[in-house]
Amino acid sequence: MEGLFQPIHLVFLMLLTWVLLVPIAIAIWVARYRRSHCTWQLAKAKRRLRVGIRILVYWLLIPVLGLVLNSASAFVLVMIVCWFVPVVGVYQISKAVYRQRDIKSAILTAPAP
Repeated sequence: MEGLFQPIHLVFLMLLTWVLLVPIAIAIWVARYRRSHCTWQLAKAKRRLRVGIRILVYWLLIPVLGLVLNSASAFVLVMIVCWFVPVVGVYQISKAVYRQRDIKSAILTAPAP
């Protein structure tokens, strides 16, 4: 039985879902809830968007660090320590996008002088 969906692959997919995707979904929900309390200006929201994108790019470079270390145990240790990094990046991106959307809608609905 060869293929992608062997029983062990399904276990890994389930772990990936619970360990990574559920916290990301919670981070997006929290960012949406907290946007009503956010007082960022448009420039700060754009900066936070760039910071969130950089965080995700750096997190994607972690496997390169594992190749440089040339040790499976060190790579696993780095991945365990950094599992929350994409959650932080997604939170920053989603909060910045929600804030930019709120600012633009406030500008469009403001009365003309």
